[in-house]
Amino acid sequence: SSPIVIVMHGHTCAGKTDLSKRIAAVHNVELIQSCCIRQELYPHLTDPDSYILTHREYRESATHVYEIIHEKLAQSLRKCETAIVVDGSYPFRQWRSSVYQIAHQQGARIVVIQCRCLDEAEIERRIRVRAADDSLLSTERARTLDVYHSSIRDVEPLTEDELQAYGENAFIVHYDSLRNSFEFPTNVPDEIRTLMLCAGPR
Repeated sequence: SSPIVIVMHGHTCAGKTDLSKRIAAVHNVELIQSCCIRQELYPHLTDPDSYILTHREYRESATHVYEIIHEKLAQSLRKCETAIVVDGSYPFRQWRSSVYQIAHQQGARIVVIQCRCLDEAEIERRIRVRAADDSLLSTERARTLDVYHSSIRDVEPLTEDELQAYGENAFIVHYDSLRNSFEFPTNVPDEIRTLMLCAGPR
């Protein structure tokens, strides 16, 4: 069967990185992480206490990060037979469209996992825990609850029509990180359902 590109999507502290790491580890597949690429490209911008980016600066630096992600994805898909996980927030439809097109051009199926946590108290707790964790890359550390609210305001909503052009080879799966549960569309293949559920329980 054709390979699967698993695209993570969601707001700050929604559970994207945790789930993407579990999927990659359980199935021994490649994981492309935006935070690692950002750290490599912009090491001077990775201390959350040392800089403030304007919206324009953020958009420019993040656009570069996603360009590198998509280059890596295109290269990896040439030799991939199973799955590749792409961990990034993908807040803008333009960036999501780019990853869909790359996957489609190389004959891969597309699964977008929309991660969410609807409990703001839990979001705040996760922010505190991550900010204090020295083992994390600084780009993985959410800075404040204000950053969370800002990320929510800036996101262009993920909609089903984004994937209509790719027919039965593209799916949106919803993941509630607070309950650690998935919601699948009725037409999702068992192979994809199993891929997610095997990595779900902690």
